[in-house]
Amino acid sequence: MSTSYIKYLLSGLFLVSFIVTTAHACPLIDGLVDYNCDGKHQISVTGDSVVYGTGDTLNDNHGGYVLRLKRAFKSSNVLNFGYPGITTNHLLSYYKKLFLKKPRDQQVTQLGNSDIIIIDVGRNDYFNRNSSTLTATTIKRLTLFLSTELQKKFGTSPLFVTTILPLTNREIDLGFIKQVNMVLLKIRGQSFPAFLRFDKLDPALLSEDGLHPTSAGYDVLGGIASKYITGEAQIRSKKARKDNDTDGIYDIFERKKFNTSPSVSDTDADGLKDGEEVFTYTTDPVNADTDGDGVTDGLEVEQGTDPKTPN
Repeated sequence: MSTSYIKYLLSGLFLVSFIVTTAHACPLIDGLVDYNCDGKHQISVTGDSVVYGTGDTLNDNHGGYVLRLKRAFKSSNVLNFGYPGITTNHLLSYYKKLFLKKPRDQQVTQLGNSDIIIIDVGRNDYFNRNSSTLTATTIKRLTLFLSTELQKKFGTSPLFVTTILPLTNREIDLGFIKQVNMVLLKIRGQSFPAFLRFDKLDPALLSEDGLHPTSAGYDVLGGIASKYITGEAQIRSKKARKDNDTDGIYDIFERKKFNTSPSVSDTDADGLKDGEEVFTYTTDPVNADTDGDGVTDGLEVEQGTDPKTPN
């Protein structure tokens, strides 16, 4: 057995060990981190016609890989915000106007409720004669704008990931897309997570227009996105969501959502951890005697009585 193969096996075991042994706070939703700790899991995808699903002939030219994500993650709410023909700068302008609306636009709320947001745009910029660098940096600006605004409005920001664009069979813009991808790969990082490698799609799986995937191509993109969501996205989520007092609630939400202490596992000292009170028994984590009957919640659970009913 070669040394390189042994290293490969060990790296795989480390990844599995990381996923299994990392403590989870806020109950998982079908195995996925509930990034905003709201008891639901939502994936939102925004971008152009590839997000919309143009070329997906088996699904009336709409759906694409976002539809595949809906089928793969049945316990998640998967939303498609695809706008055929839109450029990177137009998408950024669209969201800037949307975030200024009062009362708050429904799509802003939907984005704010997301656990993961995928951004997939840039291929139409060629026809505006944008430079590849401008397109890539505008995608970065879009990602940072959405992250910052959602943080302001909702107190937390979803986990973002940006795609590396599939290549095209059209000679006119193939070089442009390759250059955009090169810049994206160069400037990506923790603040700009361009990690979804759609450029791995075989160009043979593109439709006759040379740009949009066929239904089989969308199957492949859906598989790439699903693998990322269940793999790397979960590792990133767990690193970003700490539970230092191991009470079952992410530190970032203890004070914001539940008024509990991020440094004490049992804030009201009633014998139940804060996470148990919130997610298992639905008792008050900052009131030792939720039903006011003179017996603490922890003792009621131990004795088999209802901590939410005084009688």
